[in-house]
Amino acid sequence: YMLLPWPDSFALKVVGLFQADPGDRRARLMRRNVIRYITLSYCIALRTVSFRLKKRFPNLEHLTTTGIMRPDELALFQKLDEKLTANKWFLPLVWASRIITDGLAEGKIKPQCVSTLMAELCKVREGLTAILSYDWVCVPLVYTQLVTLAVYSYFAAALLGAQWVVPESSEAYKDLYKTSLGDQGAKLDLWYPFFLTLQFAFFVGWLKVAETLINPFGEDDDDFELNRLLDRHLSLIHISAPTR
Repeated sequence: YMLLPWPDSFALKVVGLFQADPGDRRARLMRRNVIRYITLSYCIALRTVSFRLKKRFPNLEHLTTTGIMRPDELALFQKLDEKLTANKWFLPLVWASRIITDGLAEGKIKPQCVSTLMAELCKVREGLTAILSYDWVCVPLVYTQLVTLAVYSYFAAALLGAQWVVPESSEAYKDLYKTSLGDQGAKLDLWYPFFLTLQFAFFVGWLKVAETLINPFGEDDDDFELNRLLDRHLSLIHISAPTR
């Protein structure tokens, strides 16, 4: 969850470091497009690991209906499919870096501010790359199968191994269950495996928690609500997709 990039700090730096007049429409569009490209890369990358975002955006065409992607940008993505079949989630970050370069060339960004913006852009890329890496290199299936088999096999064997056994000799039976009140043996009947039940509840509970943690981007109640985070990012930065 800590690897999920938030556009807040990048948006603040873009607004503060873009030196332009209030009426400069090109500078305003450049700032909007930079933040929009950050959110676009966020959506394209996480829709490959999150079932919630995958249902919300089944394909890239659905991104254009929300204004996160323009039709000409979608056409560029589809054109690049002939050369690169891999996930091109990083391409909007390249466009954002190009806008920063254009802002430097046009004098809207000071040279000493470019490194700050590029460093913040690289943090977004590193966070998304780490999330995709955790999804690609997942926990081996044989590990989860082994742990599940070990837990249930242990308690299946414990049903017989943890039973109370009465010794054949009555003297041994008395010596085993003597009380502190005297030498007379006290009979102890424990028909229900109470402590074994506690162990079963704890071990199986830990096992279920581990199964939930395998995929935090699923559709369980405890998984990350990425749709809500995305709506929060869109409403915070007031994204609009201006047409050319």
